[in-house]
Formats: sequence, C-alpha cells, structure tokens
Amino acid sequence: MPVKKEALNVKQAQDELSELSRYLGARYKMVAWPAFSAGLSEIQSCLRSWEHMEGFVPDVIVIDYADILKPFTQFHEERHNLDRTWKGLKALAQTTKTLVVTATQTRRSTLEKDGDVGQADISEDIRKLAHVDAMWGISQSPDEKRWGMARIGMLGQRHDEFDVISQCYVLQQLKCGQFCLDSKLKK
Repeated sequence: MPVKKEALNVKQAQDELSELSRYLGARYKMVAWPAFSAGLSEIQSCLRSWEHMEGFVPDVIVIDYADILKPFTQFHEERHNLDRTWKGLKALAQTTKTLVVTATQTRRSTLEKDGDVGQADISEDIRKLAHVDAMWGISQSPDEKRWGMARIGMLGQRHDEFDVISQCYVLQQLKCGQFCLDSKLKK
C-alpha cells in the first residue's frame, strides 16, 4: 500500500504520540506554536501548567528549533537575540533538571563545503556553543548523500575532553524514515 504524501498536522501528531505513549508505557506531550510566535516564557508557562494541572514533568524537552523562538527582548542585532535565547535554554535545562534538545543551522558557506561541519560553521553567533553542555554536527558530502550516509561529530562538550576529529557514520534512508500516516500500532 503506497504511503500518502500529505503533511502531518498537529492533531494527527498528537494522536500518534498518544498511541505511542500507550504502547511504550511512557507519557509524551506535544504543543505546537507557529514559528516566531512562542518563546521561552510561553514554553515555561506551558510546563508549569502541565505540572500543576496534570502532574506531568518531562525528562526531555525537544524544541524544533531554538533559532526561531520568539526572543525575550528585541535587540537590533539578531545575534544578541539568539544569544539570549540560547542562554534561556541553558537556564531552562538547569531549573527544570531536564535534557533540552534543539537544533541550529550552519552558515550558508557549509552548503558548498565537502568537509566536516566545525565549530566555526555555527550560524549567526558562536556564543551558542558556550551555552550548551554538548553539541554535535552532522556532515554529509554529495557522495555520502547519494549513498545514504551521514557523519556525526562532536563540536563541543562541557564536562569532558573530546576530539573534534572523531566521527561516527550513520546510515540513513530518508524515504523509509518518514512517518506512515495511515499505519497504526497493533494493540
């Protein structure tokens, strides 16, 4: 049966998470805001509400993605807005004692680059690297893309020594890795 190519909407995603929660015996929650419309204050308010109303305290918070969160205040230079956001994410992780996972983009020049993504390739503001406990980069040459491979390497690590040269290879098949919207887990 062919997979439908329709977009996953929020209601469908919430239904799938509910089913996954029942299957795995774990609790998952999701909230979606339009890009640039919610910031850390909205996220913190949502977390407080979940804890107060439902007793739900997450172990992991995934934010897709930090650079499009609404800034605390509006600085003239975008890099200062991003710096405040990344500092806020660090504070969120520390105050909630959770793992906060997010993504960021690299500079446009890395699109032309055939080598590894490095610390200097972080977009907009290198201070992002100063605020995280760990950061990984994903690299892929055109040949690796055709072969279904990517490389993941450490860009920064606060609590231990690391080697920016060490990488692991990841095999991927993105066509197969998409959600099947019309399949369900058996009960």
